Amino acid sequence: MSDRLLRLSLLTVLTVLTVLTVLTARPAEAQASCQRNGAGSCTAGNTAAISLNVTVTRAILMSLGSAAIVLTAPGAAEFDAGFGQTASPTLQIKSNAPFSVSLRSTQPLWTASPLPARANKPTSDLQWAVAVGGPFTDMTTLGTTILTGAAGTAGTVVPLQFRVKYSWLLDTTGNYTLPLQLTLTSP
Repeated sequence: MSDRLLRLSLLTVLTVLTVLTVLTARPAEAQASCQRNGAGSCTAGNTAAISLNVTVTRAILMSLGSAAIVLTAPGAAEFDAGFGQTASPTLQIKSNAPFSVSLRSTQPLWTASPLPARANKPTSDLQWAVAVGGPFTDMTTLGTTILTGAAGTAGTVVPLQFRVKYSWLLDTTGNYTLPLQLTLTSP
């Protein structure tokens, strides 16, 4: 049998099954209905009301202004200070239930390239804060709670801050990358 005939046969069988299903479908058991002949009114439902049920589940949303945060290259002033300029991505939380946000690095060392970039730059050389100007905390690979909240926030904005520690003796030229993970949880 050709492919076209086989497709037409299958289509015919599906059409017949669909028609039979529609013809044999039973009306819902608990229907609200009314009928009136002539003048007057007709009310459907349990003595003038129809019951509507909805289940509202937890809804949480976290958005970060950018998935890639680019820091300004350090100069002599940043090396002298021991840290660089602050990067400030916008973090926004929406929730209809209590929530917490945690932050961590997914690896213990920065990825550095090309040589002579420092291959052993630790995660702790990145610092974070949730307030402009700090206080700053060293990054770890363990999830650290950076924010908690009660139910009912339609847009909590977190002033997330990052800065990098620099050492004249250790930090050589190169490109450095550190993957981070933000986790929004509603218990």
